[in-house]
Amino acid sequence: MPTSNVRFLNFSKASSNPAPFIVAGEIIRTSRIYASSVSPLTRPMLDTINPELFERLMACKKAKDTSREERMLEQDRNRAAKALRRQEAEE
Repeated sequence: MPTSNVRFLNFSKASSNPAPFIVAGEIIRTSRIYASSVSPLTRPMLDTINPELFERLMACKKAKDTSREERMLEQDRNRAAKALRRQEAEE
């Protein structure tokens, strides 16, 4: 699970500098999503599993972040166009 959308509620020293990725032993779904038994996945750990894994995960994370930014820009453009049309209709 990428940690870009994760808020750490644990106030231990480990949460002050979160790892780029985490693994959770359990996912609890209520009106929100919680994870328990969470451990950080650091680059050395991922390199032990597969030397290419960290780079592949980072590429996926970057692509997701880029697509999110593109969606936000598109929404901003749509809002601006809608406001302009509304303003022109009022005149």
